[in-house]
Amino acid sequence: MRKAFTLIEILVALSVMAILMLAFVQFFGGTLRTTASLQVQNELLNEGQLAHHLIVSRIKEAWYVWPPGSKIKLAKGGWTTRNTIDGGHTWTVGPHFVAMILPPKKDGVACSKSKDGCFRFFAYYPMKRSLHRARAGVVEALEPDPANDSKVWILMEYRAHYGPGGDCPVKATGEPDPTVKAYRGKRGRVLVDYVQPLSDPWDPAYDYPALFSYVTAGGRVRAVTVSIRYARKARGRVYRVPAGKKPITVAVEPQNQDVKADPSRPYCK
Repeated sequence: MRKAFTLIEILVALSVMAILMLAFVQFFGGTLRTTASLQVQNELLNEGQLAHHLIVSRIKEAWYVWPPGSKIKLAKGGWTTRNTIDGGHTWTVGPHFVAMILPPKKDGVACSKSKDGCFRFFAYYPMKRSLHRARAGVVEALEPDPANDSKVWILMEYRAHYGPGGDCPVKATGEPDPTVKAYRGKRGRVLVDYVQPLSDPWDPAYDYPALFSYVTAGGRVRAVTVSIRYARKARGRVYRVPAGKKPITVAVEPQNQDVKADPSRPYCK
């Protein structure tokens, strides 16, 4: 006759199963948390590297970079060009702001006939994520992130084309004319999210000196160093890229800094 299981044996078996299930849940729960953490870190790294590469490539191509201390007013109004650090719409070239002129995409093409023949203006500057969240419309709105909205920056890109005629950024001497204001009236756009302010909102030990720093000689910018750190709080933990105490830093020299205007080329005709 077949012997049945006793109550004690059943309880022991259930206890063993419970222990195994608990170990299973803890193992896979830890794996999922690790995966989620790696995802946050990788997103910050990938987006940061792309933004870094874009800014550095622009500077490398730049025909003229405004020197530190230059005052530039991107627009008379509008929240996308607002200086959320000092107020107003006037920016000072320095640790929070870089601006440059790039040559036309196509040589020998009249700007009046095609934008590819126009000089190009680019500027990069930080904006408080909270301001963008408060002002952006549905199309350009960032996802809400209460743990970070008031803590981090976003980096904005501003671009415009110089118009023909009097808006040409080339003086008769062949030098760039930094007084041209034809770049005004456009809108800034988000380049990258979760940029850490120069003062870390979670740990002062992670502060760094500047987003942009400059080497000048003879009144011209000879090199620009781009230093950006990314930070985001998720699931109760702060993630930083890079993980150490130094930001992602790249120094670049504008290749076209000594290019002179050629009257035979219809840059601005």
